[in-house]
Amino acid sequence: MNEIEIIKLHVDTSVSLLKANILRYYDVLYELRRMSIFLCTETTCKQIDIDKWFESENFGICEDGFWQSISALEKHRQGKLSKDAISYSCHPDLRHDKNACFRMYLHRNIGRYLANIKSRLPGSAWIYYQDSNNVALQYPFIDQSSAITPDFDWSTYHTWISVALENNPNREIKWTDPSIDYAGEGLIISVSIPVYLGDTFAGLWSIDLPMKTLYQATYEQQIPEQQNFISDYQGNIITHPYIQVKIDKEKGSIFQEHISSIGEGFKTIDREKLISSQSGQMDIFIDGRRKYDVIYKTIPEIQWIFYSIYPKDKLLEVVNNKVKLAIDKVRLGDYSYRLKNMHDDDVSENVLVTSYNEMAEALEAQHQQIQDSQKRIIQAEKNSAIGTLAGGIAHDFNNILSSIIGFTEIAMEDAPKGSSQEDCLKEVYIAGMRAKELVQQILAFARQSSGEIKPVRLSEIIGETLKLLRPSTPSTIDIVSNIKSTSLVNGNASQLHQVVLNLCTNAVYSLQESGGIMKIEMKNRFLENYMDRENSMLPGGEYVELTITDNGPGIDPAIIDNIFEPYFTTKGVGEGTGLGLAMVKGIVKSYQGDIQVRSEQGNTTFTIRLPVAADNSVEVVEEQGDLIVQGGGRILFVDDEPPIARMGSLMLESIGYKVTTRTSSFEALELFKRKPDVFDLIITDMTMPSMTGDVLSTEIRKIQPDIPIILCTGYSRKISEELAKNIGINAFVYKPYTKSDFAKTVRIILDS
Repeated sequence: MNEIEIIKLHVDTSVSLLKANILRYYDVLYELRRMSIFLCTETTCKQIDIDKWFESENFGICEDGFWQSISALEKHRQGKLSKDAISYSCHPDLRHDKNACFRMYLHRNIGRYLANIKSRLPGSAWIYYQDSNNVALQYPFIDQSSAITPDFDWSTYHTWISVALENNPNREIKWTDPSIDYAGEGLIISVSIPVYLGDTFAGLWSIDLPMKTLYQATYEQQIPEQQNFISDYQGNIITHPYIQVKIDKEKGSIFQEHISSIGEGFKTIDREKLISSQSGQMDIFIDGRRKYDVIYKTIPEIQWIFYSIYPKDKLLEVVNNKVKLAIDKVRLGDYSYRLKNMHDDDVSENVLVTSYNEMAEALEAQHQQIQDSQKRIIQAEKNSAIGTLAGGIAHDFNNILSSIIGFTEIAMEDAPKGSSQEDCLKEVYIAGMRAKELVQQILAFARQSSGEIKPVRLSEIIGETLKLLRPSTPSTIDIVSNIKSTSLVNGNASQLHQVVLNLCTNAVYSLQESGGIMKIEMKNRFLENYMDRENSMLPGGEYVELTITDNGPGIDPAIIDNIFEPYFTTKGVGEGTGLGLAMVKGIVKSYQGDIQVRSEQGNTTFTIRLPVAADNSVEVVEEQGDLIVQGGGRILFVDDEPPIARMGSLMLESIGYKVTTRTSSFEALELFKRKPDVFDLIITDMTMPSMTGDVLSTEIRKIQPDIPIILCTGYSRKISEELAKNIGINAFVYKPYTKSDFAKTVRIILDS
């Protein structure tokens, strides 16, 4: 790759990085807008609540003429204010404006949320909300005496103007021209999103970025006197390293510099042609007769153009410097560098370039490392794809399991006790519950879900695993167990079962042709010093040490370092996915343990160490029997899957409830509008077409604020149990559920 190609690559990389950063800001702005809309539409309070809050926050008119929290201002000036605090920019007259007070009140608790968002946007200066009632709130806290005046009209501010309806009829995210920050951050650029309540413009959210932050994210000089900069489609400069802005300019003033100020050549370039071609290369004369090469790439999403320009006469100097750098890299063990002449007319038969490439060609074997890195990237992308796939199938699969488990339980109640029919139904029920655990394991591996962590007796899991494994193990293989520990470890029983089963299955697989012995041993071990730890990074302390050994052919030393990588497998097509050991390592590491492997001909040993649970004197409490809690009441059960709606109705009616079912969220809402006092409880699925369960719950609460609601889901990225509670859901139930657990939940919600 020659120097010009490297520069083009850096331009592409810079633009890609800028786009990625911009998407982060866009995602945050959409998140902030959704939050404000939710607060505005869902917050219910009385005027006395608002008045009490302003009184508790010590709102008053400060010495600078603002109506704000006097105590917060004093703490800020003393350096004692909480990092989560937000400041308000308010004219004193706004204390009599009920709408303004309500908007301030409903945003009162978002400081910690904004602090979290700011931590996700390194380099951002301010996150603030401008309201249509001429109220603004800012994070971090600003002492307005050094920024703006109390009578400042936010509707004249450049962020407001950029997203107002007349300038932004499509309600899009907009970037402003650079401006001098009111609060002392120097030259900033702002990105804003409008907030609408229906068709009413309620205000906007904005993020201020220092220009240096945006600039550093896209600039990397490759050639002496190279300039990388950005302009918008109109030719106004967004960033440029050599433009000096006077900080003593009036705060709030807009800064505009046309690209023609960089040099004469930019006065005559055809920007429309650049925008049309999207990327390319051209020559221009900037200062007198000096010729410059210009590489450009457009960013259509925000209508910006990225330029990289450099003097032509610097190419030879760059080549020689790159040769020196390449030789230094060889000294450090990096042999992947290759050099080419820039242009035959500029650098012809460069001895240094030729000599270096002849030397580098002798080290071509290093190229294998690059290929290995590319393979790891592909494998990481496959891991990400597994996560997406797991989440995609979980909802539908759990719905199917809900029907299987639910109808099986109902059928078991009608089956004659002790009959073969009852025995068969029990087997179906057990299989359904194992399938439920399998879905949770898949989601946990894909980091979509985490199983419950609690003290688990590993010796019992080993016993259960061996019971499953022995019947399917060839008679030529002996299984020997030596379990000397009954200690508890903190973990998830299903995941630990998967760890033990995977390692045992691999050992059996290695012995299937020759036969042999698989030995599984467990004991307690106290790691006291580094000699005990065998290159492990575990801290000292008491551990449960599990070893699984086989006397098979062993693992090839050439691949032993790769066996824990995802998708790496030595098994034939259709015999293995290559995910097993990667999953085992991930589970063990998540429990603060480690796994090691030693292998030679006739002996392969996997060793797992897990910390002993802090309280090992307490036995794990077993669940009580399936006690069905009886009840009474009127329930509206909503699920778009007819079998689940019927199953839920039969299940609840069998224990005393009167149930009305609907398979359409719209029909359920219409029914509730007509008969809001008929039902004692709403049970609704989360993922339904047209109107999801959380939206349905919100609409029902508008009609009957106090009615209890249970939200059910097989899997949803949109909502979690914590978020469900935040929007007022009384209980959150994961599918598939058993009759006893479901009955308990219903009874608890109705009783409370």
